[in-house]
Amino acid sequence: MKLYWTAAQCRPKDFRVEYVKICDTDKESPIKMEYFNILRAERQKYTLNSSIKVSKDIQEILYFKMSAIECSLSRGKCNDLLAKGTPDICNYINKPNSIWSNVVNTSKPPLRCPIKAGTYHVENSTFDLSLVSRIPIDPCTLMINLTIFDYFPVSNRKRRDLVCISVKVTVTQIKSRLSEVYQNRTGV
Repeated sequence: MKLYWTAAQCRPKDFRVEYVKICDTDKESPIKMEYFNILRAERQKYTLNSSIKVSKDIQEILYFKMSAIECSLSRGKCNDLLAKGTPDICNYINKPNSIWSNVVNTSKPPLRCPIKAGTYHVENSTFDLSLVSRIPIDPCTLMINLTIFDYFPVSNRKRRDLVCISVKVTVTQIKSRLSEVYQNRTGV
């Protein structure tokens, strides 16, 4: 396990969302993603717009899983970066100061558990990635899958994917102003 990082790895990163795709989910899912869009407002700041239709109240325990694959831009080699899950998202969904707080807070109608039937809209919800811009990672492409699922019926423990979003993000080093000035003067 690597416990040290170079100065270059700790320099601020720029995250560029290359695409967002709604993945296939269970045909019986009571949740249908009508649209999901992420736009870059400025460096490190993005805006989310989405609409989700919930056809019936959801009483089951909801689970969240995030998996990521990192592909190095310089070596062309890919590695599984992580696979993390949360056993009951209703325990976390309304926690203040989380990375998703602004998204949950701008949902209309408000998003609360148990999730009630209806159409939920998120309009111009912003999130700031500057907090994670210094993660010690080399320039790469990240393929991230976000899935919300349940087990339905609970008795047979069959996983049912309710919502799935796939995102491709390119991570690059932010050039220092000094190197930009040098490049402008020398033409290099």
